[in-house]
Amino acid sequence: MDILIAVAAKIAEYTVAPIGRQVGYLIFHKAKFKELRDRVSDLEGKRDEIKQRVEEERRNGKTTFDVVQNWLKNVNDAIGEATKLQNDPRRAKAGCSRWSFPNVVTRHQLSRKATKVAQKVVEVRGGGDFSQVAYRPKLDAVSAFTTRSSQNLESRKPIMENIMHALRDPKVSMVGVYGLGGVGKTTLVEEVYQIAKENQLFDEVVMATISKTPDIKTVQEEIADQLGLRFEEVTVAGRAPRLYERIKKEKTILLILDDIWEALDLKKVGIPSDGEHNGCKLLMTSRTLDLLRHMGVKEHFRLEVLNEEESWSLFQSEANNLDKEPDKHQIAFQLAKRCAGLPILIVTMARSLIDQNIHAWKDALSQLEKVDNEELQEITYSALELSYKRLKGNEMKAFFLLCATNGKNPSVNDLFKYGMGLGIFNSTNTMEGARNRLHNMISALKASCLLLEDDTITRVKMHDVVREVAISIAYRDYHILAKYGDGDKLREFPNMDILSNCSQIILQNCGFRQLPEKLDGHNLKLFHLSNFVDQCVLENIDAVGALKNLEILSLLQSSMIKLSSEIGKLSHLRMLDLGDSGIEIIPAGVISSLIKLEELYMGNTSIKWKIENLDNQDENASLDELRQLSSLTSLELQIQEAWMLPRDLMFDKLERFKIVIGDVWEWADIDDVTWKTLKLKLGTNIHLEHGIKGLIRRAENLYLDEVEGISNVLYQLNRDGFPQLKHLHIQNNALIQHIIDFTERSHIPTPFPNLEKLVIQNLGKMEKICHGPLAVGFFSKLRAIKVEKCNKVKYLLSVSMVKGMPQLSELEISQCNLMEKVVFEDDDASAMNDETIQFPLLHSLTLQHLDALECFYSHQPTSSPISLFNNQVAFPNLDTLKLSSLNLNKIWKDNRHYFCKLRNLIVENCDGLKYLFSPAMVESFSSLIKLEISECHLMEEIIAVEEDSDNNIVTLEEVRFFKLQTIILKNMKSLKKIWHKEFSKVKTLQVKNCEKIRAIFSSSMQKVYNDLETLMVTNCASVEEIFQLSSDENYSTEQTQLKKITLKELSKLKQIWSKDPERALNFYNLEEINVESYINLEFVFPCSVATSCSHLKELIIKWCENMKKIIAFKEEPMFLSISFEFNHLNTLVLWDLLKLKGFYARNYTLSCPSLRKLDITGCVTLNLYRTLSTSSHQKLSDDEYIISTQQHLVAEQVMPNLEHLRIDEKDAANILQTQNIGSFFDKISFLALSNYKTEGSAFPDQVLQNICSLKRLHVEWSSFKKIFHDKRLTNEKTCTKLQSLILYQLPNLQHICEEGLQIDPVLELLEDLFVYGCSTLINIVPSSVTFFHLTYLEVANCNSMINLLSPSTARSLAKLTVMKVKQCDSLEEILSKEREEITNDIAFFSLQTLELDSLPRLGRFCSQKCFLRFPLLRKVVVRKCARMKYFSEGDKVSTPKLGKVLTAENRKEFYWKGDLNDTIKHMFENKLTESKPTAQV
Repeated sequence: MDILIAVAAKIAEYTVAPIGRQVGYLIFHKAKFKELRDRVSDLEGKRDEIKQRVEEERRNGKTTFDVVQNWLKNVNDAIGEATKLQNDPRRAKAGCSRWSFPNVVTRHQLSRKATKVAQKVVEVRGGGDFSQVAYRPKLDAVSAFTTRSSQNLESRKPIMENIMHALRDPKVSMVGVYGLGGVGKTTLVEEVYQIAKENQLFDEVVMATISKTPDIKTVQEEIADQLGLRFEEVTVAGRAPRLYERIKKEKTILLILDDIWEALDLKKVGIPSDGEHNGCKLLMTSRTLDLLRHMGVKEHFRLEVLNEEESWSLFQSEANNLDKEPDKHQIAFQLAKRCAGLPILIVTMARSLIDQNIHAWKDALSQLEKVDNEELQEITYSALELSYKRLKGNEMKAFFLLCATNGKNPSVNDLFKYGMGLGIFNSTNTMEGARNRLHNMISALKASCLLLEDDTITRVKMHDVVREVAISIAYRDYHILAKYGDGDKLREFPNMDILSNCSQIILQNCGFRQLPEKLDGHNLKLFHLSNFVDQCVLENIDAVGALKNLEILSLLQSSMIKLSSEIGKLSHLRMLDLGDSGIEIIPAGVISSLIKLEELYMGNTSIKWKIENLDNQDENASLDELRQLSSLTSLELQIQEAWMLPRDLMFDKLERFKIVIGDVWEWADIDDVTWKTLKLKLGTNIHLEHGIKGLIRRAENLYLDEVEGISNVLYQLNRDGFPQLKHLHIQNNALIQHIIDFTERSHIPTPFPNLEKLVIQNLGKMEKICHGPLAVGFFSKLRAIKVEKCNKVKYLLSVSMVKGMPQLSELEISQCNLMEKVVFEDDDASAMNDETIQFPLLHSLTLQHLDALECFYSHQPTSSPISLFNNQVAFPNLDTLKLSSLNLNKIWKDNRHYFCKLRNLIVENCDGLKYLFSPAMVESFSSLIKLEISECHLMEEIIAVEEDSDNNIVTLEEVRFFKLQTIILKNMKSLKKIWHKEFSKVKTLQVKNCEKIRAIFSSSMQKVYNDLETLMVTNCASVEEIFQLSSDENYSTEQTQLKKITLKELSKLKQIWSKDPERALNFYNLEEINVESYINLEFVFPCSVATSCSHLKELIIKWCENMKKIIAFKEEPMFLSISFEFNHLNTLVLWDLLKLKGFYARNYTLSCPSLRKLDITGCVTLNLYRTLSTSSHQKLSDDEYIISTQQHLVAEQVMPNLEHLRIDEKDAANILQTQNIGSFFDKISFLALSNYKTEGSAFPDQVLQNICSLKRLHVEWSSFKKIFHDKRLTNEKTCTKLQSLILYQLPNLQHICEEGLQIDPVLELLEDLFVYGCSTLINIVPSSVTFFHLTYLEVANCNSMINLLSPSTARSLAKLTVMKVKQCDSLEEILSKEREEITNDIAFFSLQTLELDSLPRLGRFCSQKCFLRFPLLRKVVVRKCARMKYFSEGDKVSTPKLGKVLTAENRKEFYWKGDLNDTIKHMFENKLTESKPTAQV
């Protein structure tokens, strides 16, 4: 009977359940499709959120991760499949009605498919949780290297050798070079930079100029740019730790700090000090040895002036052809001697006398002989002044002074503007001629060494000594006043008595709030304010109207809202620059009154132009006023819609222009190098816009978006063939089939003869770039082609086109779903037979998301699978190859050598590949430096195993990747082997999410990873061991170079080393170990590793819940004690190690004298600290740092050296009670108090009263109700001044400062405030509290908070630049209501970013009818604020620099409707009507 029951049950399992499921498809047909709709809706919401994040990061200059792009593609595919199913016409037959019975078969099929599609949608949705969506590509260092070389001077050679020797010495961290100004220090360290870079002596080499008046923020940015770091923080103090951590990530780095005048606080900048990072070397230059010594430099070298012989040799080499003029020899020798051995003087003097007659040489010597020999600096000035006097013509002299007086590195465009206004280029009558004259002058000044050589063509650079002399000459001889803020801001306007006779006034880095009421400037020709008006809104500049002879007025980046009507009285004005300003209103008639205006710059502005046939706009100027400017030759203009531009407005006289029409373009994307730029999005037919068509014909950069009526770019826009065009970008056109169709017209000039870059995006009908017989010489200068989303293109380039593009260096093709080949055959191909097609200069090739791609090129048809690249095409200079999302079985043909110069190879999401290289191919990649492989899910091995015809493994001669430095492997589902013997020279290995890997290094690879320096393994589910060691006792002990190990999210990891490697491998060089999130890991080090890695600097262990000891137990006699000497350990982090009891299980000693960061929390069984005052043990000497077998750390010996400390309540109870706590913690700058969970725990006041060095305080995971108690400080003096405060997960916190009292003195200088998870906090601070120095405010998950700030507190936030409020469920408004109505304006003078995210009850930013001003606000994010009806109750909200609102709730990424209030209101109305939003202006 039991058997029958069992059989019946089994039958039911295999019959009833499936039947029920099939019947369910019929019964729940509507439910299945409703579930599908819901799933799709959820996916669409997630997609929109990711797209908004992607766009935001793109605008910040970041590059989207390919995995994100792939996910978005998968989303679109899934949604498309769902939409297609939902719109299936068969659904009408599957439903029930009173007239017909549903088609059961169709109903079942559709319902079943809906279930499967819904499951697919859910799977895709699950893959969209990205913590980051983009990365910032690292910038190359930009240095202004001179053409001179100190290597040719004998006196410089030993100094250079000594510097290089010191930099190689592991005991030396700081090297200094000092000497007189102009002696050649900068030239010398620039050569060090080049040598270190070229010979790869360091992983990173960075150079920054400090200068006489250093701006710390600029120095931070200069270093960060070269390291690829983007700051989220806005303050110097906030950026310093970020930069510090970034520098520490480099194993070796050389920082060159040039031209230091005063002691530089390295910690303030964010540069590790001596001993904090042994891999960080500092090379500094200064004019004084004392300064270098003060900064701790012990290895320093004096750079002397040149001796007589070297001076003469240098003079001869620079004077040019002096050997042919013997009559000048004696004079030249005396001149060289009088230059006092200063290279800058010798070179400058020699070059200034080239081609001069003998009388000029004698005159130069005569003037130099009159100079007092007592001061070399006077000689410097005199010699440079002589060089200035030798400049040919007054124009050249005036331009040299202009370069010197307009900042450290003035832009060439600015110099051109000012030079034109000042009449420096009056010798030419045309703008083009003037610009040519400018570049000739720059070249001449560089040749004279009065300007430094520089790679960039957009700025000029001058030696600081030269600049000082020039500024002195400018003021003495021409009454030109140039002043700069000393490191910070120019706080006061110069004395009016000084200004009255000035011809030019240049004031940079201004910090004063207003101009004088009256300016007496009857001689003034140039008045330039740079960075004017910080923390205020410039409103009244009416006084400028009195400057009747003013020719140039620049209000670049000013924050004024309305342009003064007085400017219309400046009848002699030739240039007006309003670029990147906050100006919204230009009074009618102002522009048309400036009849002599030649240059007008209004780029990146939001000016509200008067629109015809609309009322209430009498105050605003119209673009029609441009007609009155008959002399206008240069124009920068940005408008949101084409209809704002008068239709018949002509631009025939414009020689230079940057005009942007449409809301799809970003002004910041315009290349500064090219002046003739036109970006168009026109909603009307192009044939009607005659003025625009004229500009199109003359443009050098042309961008076209949705231009109606265009099917043939060449013949419909420019029948002359675009002879001037250098960059063509076409996107979003539904008509264009070919960029050039040679069959339509004949007898026209060669098209695009000077085109350098071609970008084609989303041309739905384009089939080819060119059609018909090709013209000779077209595309001959083309360097870059980018084609994207052109889904009808099967073949891109013909063989004839390739032969006609010899300069092509960059080719990128993506998302062209029908493309089968990149290069296709034509008549030239058939004539070539077996000849190889060459891409001689191609440097970068990217092929991605090309589903149908079969090969790059082949003229031999075959039905068998072929490789992407074959012997019919060659890339002899290809440097970077990226292949992504291609259906490939094989990339290259074996034994190919056409990739010998390839240095970077990226292969991702190529699912057909089972391996990347055959063994025979390895030698073809002799230059390969970086290899990155990801998401190739069928790939089992990187290098295939070679087999013969009988499937026996063939052993080939060993060939390695000798230059390969970095391997990155990500998301490889089938990969079984990571390391190959060919990788023996690799220094960095990163492995992420490789599911089948059990050991990173198998025992057979034990000898071939010794050169590896950095290892990072994350999220590999099957990894049990990292280093699998052989049991062979015959292995000799070998030294490894491994310095850094990072292991995260390896759930099955049992041990890092399979056994103690003491007789096989030595890990002496290990510096950093970071292990996180392991369930099974019980220890980190085998005993031999722990005892040998004396260079260890960082040990970070987090969330290893079963770890009991850090070092594995080793069988030793009980009476023996093991010594662990971590003499370089500066960072120890232990988080949430619930079972950890100590470092080791037996007798041991632990030495860590360099400890600076101690970050321990959540280690509940670890009793780490003891104090001498409470210990029964004998007091240890000051030079001992011991943890005994009881694992007690002697607080008195470790704490005084700490700079960073995180501590729990159980440990703090003893330590913070120590007497003389101020001296105990005299170096602490960061303190985190954590896990004060005892009911009624009081915040330890003594911390704030006594730790004067404290700058950053974190309070977290605790039950405090109060933190800052103003009363306790009433009669007490405190020295602690916090800069940063983070309050995290304090559920009982009621307030930060008590109601009715002034701010705690500890918070007076607070710059950054973060409040997270304080669920009972009602507001940030009471209305009596002000934050005059706060720059960053972020509040999240504070669910009792109804409002954020009082108006009085808000008025104090003059320096606030970023405000973020997130996930506060009860928050109703940002600015609270006070007892009295707000009558005055509230201005957030410095606020640039405002984010309001997930605030379900937020109704408005402010509910009172006050005027809110945000003069610098550029970014507003409003996400998931369902009740927000408007921004402010009042009609007045000024945001002159804001043009878009980002939201995650709408399908459009950005939203705009005139102004911020109307935009928020419109967003709310759209939510009510559930209509699809569109961007409006």
